[in-house]
Amino acid sequence: MFPYTIEKLEENLDKKLMKVFTGERNGFCQVGPKKWLLPLAYKDHAEKYYNFQPKCDDIWVVTYPRSGTTWCQELVWLLNNNFDYEKASCIPMEKRFPFFEFSILHSIQFHEDVIALNNNRADVIEKLAFWRQPGYELLIDYPSPRHIKTHLPISLLPPNLLDTSKVVYVARNPKDVAVSYYHHNTLLKLHGYIGEFKEYWDYFEKDLLVYSPYWEHIKEGWEMRNHKNVLFYFMRI
Repeated sequence: MFPYTIEKLEENLDKKLMKVFTGERNGFCQVGPKKWLLPLAYKDHAEKYYNFQPKCDDIWVVTYPRSGTTWCQELVWLLNNNFDYEKASCIPMEKRFPFFEFSILHSIQFHEDVIALNNNRADVIEKLAFWRQPGYELLIDYPSPRHIKTHLPISLLPPNLLDTSKVVYVARNPKDVAVSYYHHNTLLKLHGYIGEFKEYWDYFEKDLLVYSPYWEHIKEGWEMRNHKNVLFYFMRI
């Protein structure tokens, strides 16, 4: 069961976004009354992400993108692993702290292009296969305690998450978020943004970036700040 409607983004707007976000090959959708903007691939997985079973010793880091997520992940993991820097240096972050819904950002077409550009290298194929595995499958067999990263807003996460697991919600100055998100979307072919920052800022203000609306995302975290299992943290970076 999934409680929200999922609608494909209006055709002209969808085409406009796909023209400047060249890494997205299948378009976008909007979810629920708040119109969360996500890749269209989310539609096929929404119910399984929503009904994923959290554990009592899980630790989740929840953020809008570019809010200090990686810094917080590293801090949380080290605190929960007795500051084992040697182990941290040997195991990639993506395996210590899996990105819950990362697979929805990775289209098959994009992966085929990357594999071709890398002459079918086995290590590239292996890494891409890991990224395309949905978190609701990958994490089932993960040893406890599980550390999980997500950019999904709280309302799209399992409804029993806060009462079951520990959650760190991280926020950051929106101006810094927008600038960092712009560079991230420009530098990574996965997103492939080819426009100017002025245009990008317009998308940010109009809630037309993936995981937007920004302010609703923050509000959902803030409203849970007094929950016994939630730490709302403002990252000053």
